[in-house]
Amino acid sequence: MHHVRVVARLDGPLLEAIPPLLRLAAEADGHYPVGEHKLLRLRRGGDDRTLALLAYHGDLLVGYAHVVIYEEDGRRGSCELVVHPDHRRRGIGGLLLDAAIRRAAGLGAARLDVWAYGHRPGSDQLAFRFGCVPRRRLLHLRRPLDGALPEVPLPPGVTLRAFRPGQDEEPWLALNRRMFEGHPENGRWTREDLEGRMGQRWFDPQDFLLAERAGTLAGCCWTKREDETLHAAGSGEIYVLGVAPEARCGGLGRALLAAGLRHLRDAGCGTAAVYVDEGNRPAAALYRGFGFSLHHVDTCYSLDLEPAAQGPAHLRDEPAA
Repeated sequence: MHHVRVVARLDGPLLEAIPPLLRLAAEADGHYPVGEHKLLRLRRGGDDRTLALLAYHGDLLVGYAHVVIYEEDGRRGSCELVVHPDHRRRGIGGLLLDAAIRRAAGLGAARLDVWAYGHRPGSDQLAFRFGCVPRRRLLHLRRPLDGALPEVPLPPGVTLRAFRPGQDEEPWLALNRRMFEGHPENGRWTREDLEGRMGQRWFDPQDFLLAERAGTLAGCCWTKREDETLHAAGSGEIYVLGVAPEARCGGLGRALLAAGLRHLRDAGCGTAAVYVDEGNRPAAALYRGFGFSLHHVDTCYSLDLEPAAQGPAHLRDEPAA
């Protein structure tokens, strides 16, 4: 018998139990199963728009999902879920998704987006069974760093430096909003979101490269060396790459990408990864031009919701199944 526990904050024993589950799933599937930013929100707590759903077989944690409601985006809900590799095809994924749908409706969401990482057949079947339809595809691209890397000079008047904690937070957040205006996730970072990343073990300000022209930020290439407790050692990521609108079309994006790849290689990374929306063809073309190739596809499925008749969802356990 399985049951689902619902919490609004991850702390104490829960924070110890979830990483091993995520690591086992990553080892089985070849990619990380959930997004970092939602875990950070749950770790902070105090957010009535974010819930964690934990599926248990007895006392063993065998599944995990989270639901986040974005009120500024038409009360859109977003969900990710993972099931222990040894406990799949036992109805746990369906139990979690059913609970997530009802919780999202109870929180007033008009739509729930469900992310399936790796585009696995089982994920497709589960999404279709609940009436979800594909909405977005996110490409996970990778390239080795052991060969020659492109050399691209910075545009005239542009200099490159590392992020300065305590000084660059607000200027970078303003730049980020302009670089990713209209993006459903990237363009809405707050100071709390940024500081959550800065508090992670993987954060190093030397990996956060800022392009500056005449004392003003013009772009960035934030690289990330993966946390070895959850990812393979020796891998890195182009975490955030962007250019201010007025600095586009001058080669700065290419120069920042080249600098980021060299930085990761010099830091000992053998592989670089990047995520890009399939609909962002210029960005995908940029990365492919730098030798990135497809590793896997993440699919976002959507389900239109009707407001729950019982009103707001409460933090109570789901019935056993």
